[in-house]
Amino acid sequence: MQWQGAPLPVSLKVKQEMIITFDSPVRVAIPSNLKPILTVVSLGPRVYVTAQSTFDKRRIQVERLNDGQRLLIDVSASTLVTAPPHVTIHFDDIPDIAPDTHAVDKSAELKMDDSALLVRFVMQTLYGPDHAIESLPGVKRSPMGLMDNLALATFPLWQVSAKPIAAWAYQDWVVTAIEVTHQGNQTLRLDPRQITLGQGCKLKRCMATFVHPDLGPAQSDSSTTTALIATPGPLKHYLYEGASW
Repeated sequence: MQWQGAPLPVSLKVKQEMIITFDSPVRVAIPSNLKPILTVVSLGPRVYVTAQSTFDKRRIQVERLNDGQRLLIDVSASTLVTAPPHVTIHFDDIPDIAPDTHAVDKSAELKMDDSALLVRFVMQTLYGPDHAIESLPGVKRSPMGLMDNLALATFPLWQVSAKPIAAWAYQDWVVTAIEVTHQGNQTLRLDPRQITLGQGCKLKRCMATFVHPDLGPAQSDSSTTTALIATPGPLKHYLYEGASW
C-alpha cells in the first residue's frame, strides 16, 4: 500500500499475527483504549501486530524515525476476515531499495540510553514473538532477592498486589518486571510518578513504565498488567526501607 494522505485500511484476523513492513524504522502510537486488545511490537522497519479480540475501525499513527514523517492506519479486527500474514506500506517517497532487503537503520537505537534499550528488550522478551526479539549483546538475567509482594514497598497508593516476575541486567542497569493486579472495583489510572522508591532514586535516576496505561476492576480481563522498573543496580537496593510484609 502507498500512503497518499488518506488513512490506509488494515483488517486483522483475531489471534493471527500480521507483519507490516515500512521503508525504514518507525514507531507506532496506539490509543490507550486499544492497548489491551492490540499487541504491537516495532522492530526497525517492521511492526508485528496481533489483535487479541474483535474491534471496529480504530485509527493509529505511524511515525518514520529518520525524518518524522507520519501516516495514518485505520485498523480493525474480526474472526471472519481473511488477512494476509505480511503487508508492505510505503511512505509517499518510495525508496530505491525494497523494504525486505533494506538494512535496518541503527541510528535511532544508538540515540537510546542503556536503560531504554534494556526496557525495550524486556518488553520484547515478555510479549513479542521469538523471531521479533532484537539481540542486545551483554544482557543477562539478574537475581532479584525481593519479597513476594511489593505492593506496600512500591505501590502503596494503589489497591493492588505486585508480584516480581524476573529481572535483567545490561551495563549498569537492571530492569525488574512486576506483575501488578488490581484489587479494587474501579478503573485505576497508572501514573509512574506515584510509584514509591527509596532514597537512592532521588540521588540516581530511576525509570518506570507500564505495559498498559490503566487497570480494570478486580477479576476483569484488564485487571493485570506488568510494571517495568529500571534502576542503576538491583531493585532491592532502591526500595523504601520502611516497608515490609
